Amino acid sequence: MVDQQQVKNHSLKSVKWVTLGLVLPKLISPIITLVLARILAPSDFGILSICTVFIGFINLIQGLGFNDFIIKEKNINDVDLSTAFWFNLFLSIIVFALMWVVAPYIAEIYKEPLIGKALPILGLVLLFNGAGTIQWALLQKEMEFKALFEIQLLPMIVSLGITLPMAYMGYGFWSLIAGEVSKSVLTNAAYWIKGKWVPRFILSAKVFRKMMAFGIWIVIEKVQEYLYTNLDRIFLGYYVDLSVLGIYTVARSLTSLIYNILNGPIGGIIYPMMSKLQLEPYKIKKAFLDVTKRVMFINIPVTIASALFSFIVIPLVFSNKWTGLPLVFCIGVVGEGVSRLIWAHREMFKILNRPDIYPKSIMINLLFALICYPLGAMQGLIVFCIVRAINDWLYAAVQLKLAVKILGFKIMDFIRLSFPSIICSFATAAVIIILIIILKFCAIKITVIPTLFIVCFSIISYILLFRRINRNDYEILLSELKVIIGLS
Repeated sequence: MVDQQQVKNHSLKSVKWVTLGLVLPKLISPIITLVLARILAPSDFGILSICTVFIGFINLIQGLGFNDFIIKEKNINDVDLSTAFWFNLFLSIIVFALMWVVAPYIAEIYKEPLIGKALPILGLVLLFNGAGTIQWALLQKEMEFKALFEIQLLPMIVSLGITLPMAYMGYGFWSLIAGEVSKSVLTNAAYWIKGKWVPRFILSAKVFRKMMAFGIWIVIEKVQEYLYTNLDRIFLGYYVDLSVLGIYTVARSLTSLIYNILNGPIGGIIYPMMSKLQLEPYKIKKAFLDVTKRVMFINIPVTIASALFSFIVIPLVFSNKWTGLPLVFCIGVVGEGVSRLIWAHREMFKILNRPDIYPKSIMINLLFALICYPLGAMQGLIVFCIVRAINDWLYAAVQLKLAVKILGFKIMDFIRLSFPSIICSFATAAVIIILIIILKFCAIKITVIPTLFIVCFSIISYILLFRRINRNDYEILLSELKVIIGLS
């Protein structure tokens, strides 16, 4: 019998390593992006953006959902693992070869010959990722998040040691390509070293069919979500100049950076943790509400604050050639923040052995994107960003209704959970606006130091207000934080 409290404590302690694995790279990456933005042109980021859209899409298909199957299953043997490995590697070789064939046609669609040269080289990551994906799944299954953190750190540093010098030497977007490829090589080599599992020359058609029965819905889900996430760049890149696409790409990268850092630690442990527990339906519902409560505590204030600070912080760190970036970021963060409030339920569906539910629901957003994104792109960048945000809000509405229907909680539960964070967030936003007005009235220029002061003051204000309004949840969050950092 699994000790649920023991698993929960282990999961909370794992949050520290998941956070470090996400936060440190994510803290370094934007700094490097800022440096590269001063060296490279927006069109360089635009070329990389188009390439990564297609590489990332194929990378999703590679796994065939086998990783999720391995993590979910209680008993997994060497035949299962070896079958998954060889099928995955064989598929990786095929799609890498196809990438060389389709690259010229993609370059012709976007009227940029350099894409045809860059895409096959970046496609090397498909081979390296295919060779290390099963080892990664085993580390996830055993919740070896400390090892995963250590794996991520060194390749990132080494790849930066390649990207920056090449950018300074004038290699343009090739410096970005070289960094991505070197990071993939080192990361997957480290998975082999840390994972300590070596595949045997075994293939089982029966095992393959069993994995595919579960994994096909995971693949469909990932493909749909990837399209939902990347159709914006596909359509925008076709209708606007690549420099405009570069501005949009950087804005979306910054937005994703914020929410991946905030939600990644929870998302990184929830599926492996739940897979180890034999949860009854009412416990699934409680787990969903607990996770949602913690997500709201973080996401709601950050969304409002990011929108407010976008017109102050971004001009401080980006040069004049990035005109329009603050507004694009502001619109994007408002849409992304709403959509990120509802996401934990999809992992619950997998635990309930219903991986088909989420893929079916996201079709609504894909249809919206296919119809409205081209229309928005033809009207220009800002109109397109508004259309993209509307799709994010539609996503949140659909997923909320789905969670209510399947998990059995009520809309009022959601409102009750969000109410304290909403009240505290808007009160804190008022404090931010007042501080900005005071600084301008005193003729104090809002530079880095005043901005840091406002940010710190706002965080403290939000926490104190939340403690005042919801003392019980505050104490629970504080106790969990102590477990995470090792004080309890």
